[in-house]
Amino acid sequence: MKTYRLLTALSFGAIVSLVIAAEPPRLKRADSFLGIHFDFHAGPDCTEVGKHTTPAMVQRIIDLVHPDYLQVDCKGHAGYTSYPTKIGQQVPGYVGDPLRLWRSATAANGVALYLHYSGVWDSVAVKNPGWAAVGADGKPSDKATSFWGPYADKLLIPQLRELAGDYGVDGVWVDG
Repeated sequence: MKTYRLLTALSFGAIVSLVIAAEPPRLKRADSFLGIHFDFHAGPDCTEVGKHTTPAMVQRIIDLVHPDYLQVDCKGHAGYTSYPTKIGQQVPGYVGDPLRLWRSATAANGVALYLHYSGVWDSVAVKNPGWAAVGADGKPSDKATSFWGPYADKLLIPQLRELAGDYGVDGVWVDG
């Protein structure tokens, strides 16, 4: 039984190593020359995010432009994610997992994947008590989050960990 588990673990490790080795290397942002940013700030009206995102579409972009990196939106200023997050507020509906599709296609082609993440402006998060920045007039903002409240520990950091761990992105532009 123990030998079987060890053999299975070693086999799985070898398969993972082969999959990782099969992906071409990706440039770091500092070493890149050309990238494309796809701006999409999802909102509560988005019910079919990913409907038109296909492997062929992403591959065509890569083949036509030959970018060093692609950057896609993962959380816009409205506060909704454009990927199926386990943390926070996602859009009402998805067709598949568009972020996973972008990651898969870019990794297979040696193209880095960066994300746009609205880190300060989040119209959904500020509805939580103590999460909004407070202005000089003592009133909470209806857009800006406060880093002196629970926002960073409860949403920002957990979502960035989710993006790094579950999607293996190459980096994130945290926009404020």
